[in-house]
Amino acid sequence: MRVYNPSLDIENSTSVLETDDEPEEGSGRDWNHVKRIITEVYAPVTLGFGTVGNVLTLVVMLRPAMRSTPTCVYMAALAVTDTIVLYSGAFRRLLQVVSNI
Repeated sequence: MRVYNPSLDIENSTSVLETDDEPEEGSGRDWNHVKRIITEVYAPVTLGFGTVGNVLTLVVMLRPAMRSTPTCVYMAALAVTDTIVLYSGAFRRLLQVVSNI
């Protein structure tokens, strides 16, 4: 008795990768538009929360009671450098989006 196994039928197989259909306009596959939306929404939210978190960390770590330990001084320095990195990364990404790189 012969049993048909569809996984062995190579002649009739198709692959999703073999299709050469062009994405239609507005089909959700316009990645530049998706990247732009993510940049316009995600970057400001991250920048806002990161700035607030770093400022609060800096305020707490620079209290007189906290300044006595070296760890708190290092954490305050980390908050400052983290804010610099946050803004430089956001500025770089903003330039990429504006110039369409």
